[in-house]
Amino acid sequence: MFYSLEVDQATMGGEPQTIATPNMDWLFSAPLLDAALAQIHSLPQFQALQETMKVAEDSGKEIPAAIRAKLAEKERALGVELLDHETKAYLDASGLGSLVTAKEKWDDVHFMAEAHGVGSSIPMVSYTGLSQEDMEKGMNAFYKYIEATPLRLNDPDLQDKVAHNIANAYKELHECTTGEFGGYDPFQSMLDHSPEAVKEIVLKRK
Repeated sequence: MFYSLEVDQATMGGEPQTIATPNMDWLFSAPLLDAALAQIHSLPQFQALQETMKVAEDSGKEIPAAIRAKLAEKERALGVELLDHETKAYLDASGLGSLVTAKEKWDDVHFMAEAHGVGSSIPMVSYTGLSQEDMEKGMNAFYKYIEATPLRLNDPDLQDKVAHNIANAYKELHECTTGEFGGYDPFQSMLDHSPEAVKEIVLKRK
């Protein structure tokens, strides 16, 4: 079995080229492995790399611990990156993303005022992008979106983690909106949607 790999051999003094390695010795070469990992930008690509490693192991090759560590580090990085990407994509599409971003900015102002006496703390409802109108409009758009657009990802574990992130983002807004620093007048649609219910709706488990 051949593994074709196009690498930029800057450290090897050559032009980018395709390397075919029938014996998969590239798995044991740190420069070649680093070049391969640098070109992997998705989990399916990484899974293909894992399959190649499995073939090497099945043929009797022993993968060094240092090489395994490199692969594990790349897998973790891809998982976090993909989780963040899918969470942000859903939040932005649903209308909640702009509220989350505005709240993060308000958090910074509030923290500095409360912890360090820098500036003055203001209610969320008075902060740019978090007015009563902004909150009601964004939340109502979010509720309509999650009812019509359940989260559908190929990886069940990733899907559950993204749904958890979405529910947590909503929970933070929900708690601040109904808490002492919110300053909002209660509105029925929010009272009707608990953070727990939102996750179930996103996953359509109800």
